[in-house]
Amino acid sequence: ASRVEAPGAEALYWLSLATWSSAQQKGVSALLAVKDAALAMMERAAALDERVDFGGPERALGAWRASLPAPAGGGVTAARAHFDRARAVSPGYQLTRVREAETLCVLLQDRARFEALLGEVLAAGEGALPEAAPENRLAKRLAGALKARAGRLF
Repeated sequence: ASRVEAPGAEALYWLSLATWSSAQQKGVSALLAVKDAALAMMERAAALDERVDFGGPERALGAWRASLPAPAGGGVTAARAHFDRARAVSPGYQLTRVREAETLCVLLQDRARFEALLGEVLAAGEGALPEAAPENRLAKRLAGALKARAGRLF
């Protein structure tokens, strides 16, 4: 990952995301086997161009850090910082709020923040980020489904 230059940031982002997602589907041991490489790739992608996929590298790092225990590279402080950065990079991109609600807020059992984030998604207008309209429509559907499951999550 350290050899990748700026033009490869987007490819590195997608490779890292696919690596993590594939391992996650296979189970904890598969995820632990690839987590260091995937984290290194995503950190490099964020350093090269955090704007890829509307703050995607920061959003992914936030979700990943929230899902990992501190000794394995996770942690609340790091996760929160990554989500904050992703929102700063692309404030109108609603999937960042959904990912934060489903990972960090559930981990912390912070129902108030969970409800606030999902409320922002559901109240967001279509014109805030026209180039991400399909993703923001998806975020609204996911937010509604996540909100409906709140009783089981908290």
